[in-house]
Amino acid sequence: MGQKVSPIGLRLGINKTWQSRWYASPREYADLVLEDMKIRKLVLDCPECKNADIAQIEIIRHPQRVTIVIHTARP
Repeated sequence: MGQKVSPIGLRLGINKTWQSRWYASPREYADLVLEDMKIRKLVLDCPECKNADIAQIEIIRHPQRVTIVIHTARP
């Protein structure tokens, strides 16, 4: 029998990139992951984005700012 493999984890680095790009210390890692999840939910639930066909949301954290890149099919 074959083993089950996550398709996203298998393709990372080959033809897909990480959805979030940042580094954190172990103490603040869980808080930042939770914040990323809240940002994604906020963007996907906003009324203006319902018909935007959002394909991917990338979150890039720098020391003083957070950059959110939204890939959509239409504006």
